[in-house]
Amino acid sequence: MAVHRLDLNGPLNQKTVNLTGGQAVLEYGEGMIRISPDKPDFCPQRICIRMGWISRPGQTIVCVPNRMVITVLGPETGPDSIVR
Repeated sequence: MAVHRLDLNGPLNQKTVNLTGGQAVLEYGEGMIRISPDKPDFCPQRICIRMGWISRPGQTIVCVPNRMVITVLGPETGPDSIVR
């Protein structure tokens, strides 16, 4: 298991990550991160790609088939949960 810590502050950048299903490209910077939709072949259902950009502490993107979790870390500024 590899752990990557990426600084979301700064200009947009990319990082390629090797996964079970292939390579994913992470796009990050300007306070946000996402899995690039340009090369979706690594994930069969592409749910993780459809999550889009995340930026708030606690937000998470999960790719179950590839066992990848992306979480934004930082001070919590909002409610823990919202129930409707």
